Formats: sequence, structure tokens, C-alpha cells
Amino acid sequence: MTTSRHWRIVPAIALIAAVTWPGDRPTIPSATRDAQSDSASALAGKWEAELKGDTKIYLFDFDLHVNGSTLWGTLDIPALDRTVPITNGKIKGHAFTFEALGGWTGTLDGSELKLTRELDEGKTQHLTAHRMSAP
Repeated sequence: MTTSRHWRIVPAIALIAAVTWPGDRPTIPSATRDAQSDSASALAGKWEAELKGDTKIYLFDFDLHVNGSTLWGTLDIPALDRTVPITNGKIKGHAFTFEALGGWTGTLDGSELKLTRELDEGKTQHLTAHRMSAP
């Protein structure tokens, strides 16, 4: 009786091992991977956005660099004579996030970046950036 029980357990263990074996993980088709890489590299370069304040228009100059799914660079606000690093940048398809004077989310939409900036007070700002130059 004990022997027949073991024969029932062994196939179950083999099935679990086959389902969870690391080498059998699904892979992303190369065409999808290439499209994601193309959209990520399209972010690289210099971009400019305007933010209308109460009495001024503030320019935001982004100098973006890409390595795979990592985004970094600098954000320059000439009116404030301030340049800060872009940190914790991540890219997924056409969407990206980073930190620089607040948390930013955005999407690459053709030749524009649609950006949302979230500040500490819960305030959000929406900007559209246009390419100044490619890398």
C-alpha cells in the first residue's frame, strides 16, 4: 500500500517541477522587445516644456539618456538658475517615470512627451515637451 502511494506522489512532484522550472519561463518575442527598445531610445535627447505660472512662463529643459529600461539625465529650469539630476528613471514601452523636483510620469506620444509632475503638496502639473535635439 505504501508503494502505490509513492507512485502517486512522484508524478505530482514531476508535474510541479515541470511547471515551475526556471528554464521554461515564457520569453518576450524579439519583435516586441525591439519595439520596446526603439520607443525607449526615442526618449533620449533634449526636450523643452513650458509651464505657465501666475506671472511667468517657466521653461523646463530635459536632457534625457537611456540605457535599456533605465532613464537618467538632468532637468534644467533656466528662470530659477537650477539644474537637478533625474533619478530613479524607468521605462516600460512608451511610458516612463522619474524623480527630479517631484515625481514625474510620462508617455512618448509621437514627437511629444506628455508629462505629469506630482509635488509634495498633492498638486499636479501637466506639461507637453517638444524635442530640442536628438542625442
